[in-house]
Amino acid sequence: MKSLMRIICTLTTIAVMVSCSASSDDASLSRTIVGTWRYQSPRFTATTTYSDDNTFSGHVVPAECAAVDVRGTWHVQNGRMVSVVTSSSLPQAIAVGCT
Repeated sequence: MKSLMRIICTLTTIAVMVSCSASSDDASLSRTIVGTWRYQSPRFTATTTYSDDNTFSGHVVPAECAAVDVRGTWHVQNGRMVSVVTSSSLPQAIAVGCT
């Protein structure tokens, strides 16, 4: 279950790293993050869509357990992405309120 938390954190980190190379301004970073991000590895596939209304939805398919769908809110503050899970199809793995 902890591996699912790492997956979501990894996706968020990737999005922030890519966006940080584009600009240091929060509004510019936000515009860069908007879109669908996909990550695939032998352990899992994850797709997360960040919308311009500061919401996100994600779908993670791990190799070892059930898929998880999450939804939440996000924003950029001081050059860092802040996200909060507001719903999860498997709260034992990714809890509501997770940041």
